[in-house]
Amino acid sequence: MYTDPPDSNGVVVLDFNKCYNPPCVFTPFATCPLPRPVNKLSIRIEAGEKMYYVEGH
Repeated sequence: MYTDPPDSNGVVVLDFNKCYNPPCVFTPFATCPLPRPVNKLSIRIEAGEKMYYVEGH
């Protein structure tokens, strides 16, 4: 389910009329966009973009 970002009050509206099941729910022969439970890590991975210094900027 996709949502808009929280509004200025931090509220997110969920419209369950727009929910869907991906094809892999119905058949094992479909490609699934959902990660398998074994692909989840029990540790926190902190990642982000590096800021490189560019001379003159």
